[in-house]
Parts: sequence; C-alpha cells; structure tokens
Amino acid sequence: MKIKLLIIILMLLLLVPVNSVSALEKDDEGYKTVSEVVKYYRTEVIKNENASIEEQYEIVDYEISEKEYNNPNIIKAANTRGNPNVVETNYKRMTTSISTNGSNYRYKNILVWKLIPKVRSYDIIAIGYLSNVTPASTSFRQEYCYSSGGCMSSITSSGKQFSTGYGRTFKLPTGQLSSLKITLIVDVQKKNNSTITSQAAYGDYAHAVSSVSLSDALNYQVIQSSGIVHDSSVASYFDTIPVSGVYWNGTW
Repeated sequence: MKIKLLIIILMLLLLVPVNSVSALEKDDEGYKTVSEVVKYYRTEVIKNENASIEEQYEIVDYEISEKEYNNPNIIKAANTRGNPNVVETNYKRMTTSISTNGSNYRYKNILVWKLIPKVRSYDIIAIGYLSNVTPASTSFRQEYCYSSGGCMSSITSSGKQFSTGYGRTFKLPTGQLSSLKITLIVDVQKKNNSTITSQAAYGDYAHAVSSVSLSDALNYQVIQSSGIVHDSSVASYFDTIPVSGVYWNGTW
C-alpha cells in the first residue's frame, strides 16, 4: 500500500498545473541576462509516397524574420497552399541566452511553438557549450495549455551529457493544444581553475516528423556549435533547424 501511494505522489510531482510557481522561474531569481539571441524558423515536411521508409520525408528548414513568424496571413497561406505533398508546416521561436548571478553562469534554451505540431512523438532540446565548462546542474520543463482551457507542466524527460553539450529527450503532449513551450537550463561550472574570458551557448531543437521510439530518439550527440547530431539510422526522422549561438566575453 505504501509503495502504491509513493508511486501516485511521484506521478503528481512530474505533472503539475503551471498556475503554481514555476521552478524554472524561481531558479532565475538573482540571474541577469548578459547575452541573448532570438531566432525564428519555418519547417516544411514533404512526403514522397514512392520513396523508401527511410527517405519518405523531405524536411526543409528556413530561418525567417520575426515579421513572418507573427503574420497570421502568411502562416495561413503556407499551410493551405494546395500542395498535397506538404504534410506539415511548423513555425518555431527559439531563444538562447547566457546569464549570471555574479558568481555562476547559466545557459538557457527556450523553444515556443507558433503552431502546434501534428506529429507528437519524442523531441529533443539541447545546448552545446565550449570544452572549458561542464554542467553543474540542469533543469527541464514542458508547459502547455489546452484549447478547451487549463494548463499543465511536465518535467519528465531523459537527459544525456556530452563533453561539449547536453540534451533532454521528451514526449510531446497529446490533445488539442493552444500553446506549447519547452525550456532547458544548464548551469555550468569550470572544468579547472583557469580564468575563462569567453563563453558560448548553442541552442538547438530537433522535432520528430514521424513517430519514433524513445530508444531511437536517444540516438544522438550534442557537439558544441554543431548542436544535435543524430545517428544516421534515425536522422531522417527529425528536422534540423539551424543552431542558435550566443556569446559572452569577460573574465570568470
């Protein structure tokens, strides 16, 4: 009986309403952003019925302007242009930043969906970094609201750490959603006592354009400015938006 109660408590902790104070917002107290970049993307998923399963989808990524991202008429035209082979057009905003509280440094990557994706399998959010730092701690949160009302938040994910990057793999929520936001925070520490005069954080995100298993989605690396690098056996199942790099110069 005690074991069952413990399981229920853990499930509730992993899926909580977002109207409570966000742990990530509390974590930001005392931190000041010293460098930030915002990028906007459009991804078209084109299906070729005559191709093999591995080559069935052609994925074309574009970096676009804020004006296009915020223009509903352009977005509507992109999704109703009459090409039956275009099965999905995604719009995403990614904000990558470096912040400090005076003693420590924090890298953050936030991905916001302008349109909720049709395919919701296992996605990856990541941050690449230079070889002179390593994660001291990490935080992940997925926040979403339903079209019918009510919002939820989840911290369920699988993390992977590399010498020059860190990523989290997670399952997108189902149902009719009106908003979807994913946040990854990596607090870094020096690998040694040497003075650091420059830092870089490379934000990246990989969306699965067809259903993949968790084990397949975990078949990747995060390599500094290259961002998320998939194994060739699963690369065709994910889009590849350009990495968002942000930089800081100073003495640490």
